[in-house]
Amino acid sequence: PHMVPDEAFATLDGWIAVSAPTQPVWRRLCVALGQPDLADDARFVTNQGRLAARDALRGLLAGIFATRTTAQWCAVLEPADVPCAAVPRGMKLLDAMRSHPQMDGAGLLCRIPSAYGDVVSQAPHWRFADTPAGITSGPPLLGEHTELVLAHLADKAGLVAALETARAAALEGVR
Repeated sequence: PHMVPDEAFATLDGWIAVSAPTQPVWRRLCVALGQPDLADDARFVTNQGRLAARDALRGLLAGIFATRTTAQWCAVLEPADVPCAAVPRGMKLLDAMRSHPQMDGAGLLCRIPSAYGDVVSQAPHWRFADTPAGITSGPPLLGEHTELVLAHLADKAGLVAALETARAAALEGVR
């Protein structure tokens, strides 16, 4: 809400996130896009102007970014020192997150043993000096903790009996 552009734009084959946090970056972006006159357009000369004319600028930029692939735009913007990145979608996003060297290097990923093989997950984001946070077990197997859960519920005013009655009634309705 305080800077334009600072968002993702559709490309020929996906999305690219682009940001112009300062006036020099805005000018470099315009030049890299092949639109140097855009930097001098009275509506867009300052960030305040770009904020006021946000919709018009978004429309112009969307039309420009739609003309090339994400990789082509990254190849143009990165050497121009314009903050940008391909935006992975769906499973590609998870794969990109898990495979990024900074994620593993910063200890942001952990491998959790499970009956189905190791599961790679986001590690706890908090850090304690004397008691490191961690995940020590994998996801439970189907029904693995049923007795523990029911025992806990049994302490809660006969909920187990109520659940069993409700289950029996539900099963009877299916038959």
